[in-house]
Amino acid sequence: LIRIKNFNDHMRRQNLRFQQELEMARILQNSILPQGKINYPGLDIDHRYIPCSELGGDFYSLPSIGNDRVGFFISDVMG
Repeated sequence: LIRIKNFNDHMRRQNLRFQQELEMARILQNSILPQGKINYPGLDIDHRYIPCSELGGDFYSLPSIGNDRVGFFISDVMG
């Protein structure tokens, strides 16, 4: 019973650590995604990112690339 209790305690600590790291990664990911509406002369862009779980491996950006042009960058990261 002591071994089972020790194992359960260890698993609880690991799960808590995993949840904390997942939250930190979610915050980091949200910090690099565009926030709010994106407005360019003659163009308003609404966007929303919804991962299928707490965290996804995708990110995107909509940078101005000069001469009244807007770029669209999307990345999908795995592993």
